[in-house]
Amino acid sequence: MIDFQLVLQEYQSKGHILKRQLSTKPECSVCLMQSPEGKLYILRICHKPIEAYTAITGHFCPNLPQVFKTCEVEGLFVVEEEYIDGISLWEMISGGARMDEERVARIAVQICKGLSFLHQTGFVHRDIKPENMMLTPDEIIYIIDLDASMRINRYKESDTTLLGTAMYAAPEQFGLTRSDERTDIYAVGILINELLTGVHPAVETYRKGLLGNVIEKCTRMNPADRYRSADELQRALELAVPTEGSVSEASVMQAQPETKQQPKKRMYMLAVLILVFALAAGAAALKGFLGGDFEEEKPSEGVPSYVQTEYDKDGHTLLQGTDYIQLYKENRRDTVYLNPVGGTQSAPLFTEDGIRIDTSYDVYADEAVGYIVKWDTRYNGWMLSSEQCQVGSEGYLHAEKDGKHYAILVKVVGSPMGAYSMVPDISDIGGGYLAEGYSQEIFRGDIVSLKYKKGKPFTIYLVAQPNFKTLNPACDNPFVSIKKYEGRTSWPAPVFEMTYKNPEGGSDVFTVTSEYYNLEFYFSES
Repeated sequence: MIDFQLVLQEYQSKGHILKRQLSTKPECSVCLMQSPEGKLYILRICHKPIEAYTAITGHFCPNLPQVFKTCEVEGLFVVEEEYIDGISLWEMISGGARMDEERVARIAVQICKGLSFLHQTGFVHRDIKPENMMLTPDEIIYIIDLDASMRINRYKESDTTLLGTAMYAAPEQFGLTRSDERTDIYAVGILINELLTGVHPAVETYRKGLLGNVIEKCTRMNPADRYRSADELQRALELAVPTEGSVSEASVMQAQPETKQQPKKRMYMLAVLILVFALAAGAAALKGFLGGDFEEEKPSEGVPSYVQTEYDKDGHTLLQGTDYIQLYKENRRDTVYLNPVGGTQSAPLFTEDGIRIDTSYDVYADEAVGYIVKWDTRYNGWMLSSEQCQVGSEGYLHAEKDGKHYAILVKVVGSPMGAYSMVPDISDIGGGYLAEGYSQEIFRGDIVSLKYKKGKPFTIYLVAQPNFKTLNPACDNPFVSIKKYEGRTSWPAPVFEMTYKNPEGGSDVFTVTSEYYNLEFYFSES
């Protein structure tokens, strides 16, 4: 039996208070804690490391609790994460309560957004169920408990560890094939059905309208017959039950034009039928359905004269004569850093009292840091393009409503972490740069693909931009070692030497994390 008390004693000795033990299992203990500063948080103590928690540490997703820190204490894996003040969906429906289609769709769309973020990080949840869905008073859903999560690996035939909850687990979780994004989609279908009917589809299947079709497709036995991604499922839900802020398939395709990396996808018959249904509703209804989310904002004409920099008691940048926009960056109110290499980026914005800066605000940016492209429904945030900006430039992002002006300082700093095939030279920044992109073997973007020889060390170099001198890259892959480069270099920031040596051969996907930015790698045997 694992002694979780040793970890609790370590925390309590530093002034942390145990408020309540939420759950204790042989492999994990979950506690509600209070920090010395009086802030509530969740302390998760596990008998072994869980990669997904480490991978999302410091990143913000509106439908996943923020992970503040992961570490090892008394030989156990410890996670400090955001406390969500709400109730589980299980608590809501266990007494016989049922939800209407529109509310279920709103909840399911949020679940899809959380899963999309998790899947893009490289992990599948594998335990989607009502108990793991927390609903706050303002109807925000949070997906909790990543204990059963697993790294997505398309080159293994089946799961090596069979985890999950029987009624929600997809067939592949029982060792038939390997779990991937579609495993979570299966469970979401079960969940939607239970929210609508109160029972598992095996007892009663919800068959009404287009939402019934969505459930049927989610829960097909063959993963190849389900929705291929959480994003695809989200679009189907938005079309099946239009809710406030949802978009049509046509508008999604318009907002994301075809590129060489993303060939035009074949429309499923279901999507075609849904589009016909939406169009038949009439032009006026369609206009209201689309809303104004995709109207471009023009760049502003420079920094207003009233904008002057000052600082709050924590040293964060504020503005003279304005209120302050909070952008979630590792749970801190801090300067927004933009990467022009990334082109258009988006993030949720909030006022000091937690009000979201949505489409009811007039949002614009100073020309030095780019311009607002559109409202991004996927992340519930504004998209800011910095593609044409100069590294080192500064300006403000603004929002106005009801006579109030909000602003936050923005800095264009370049890519926080880059990978190079040789030690970089400041006079030739592009020399040896290993660009992220799509791979024929890995069917998603933003991945560095490399070939290696079995048993032979393969070395590349990880570098930080001058603004990110505390990069500190790390990787939990046993075949990867990272150390600071001690040789001579003209690069004005730390350079790290990453060596990959795999004596087993085969393909490998892993993530290098840092304080500011993560890089995903795919190594295949040559």
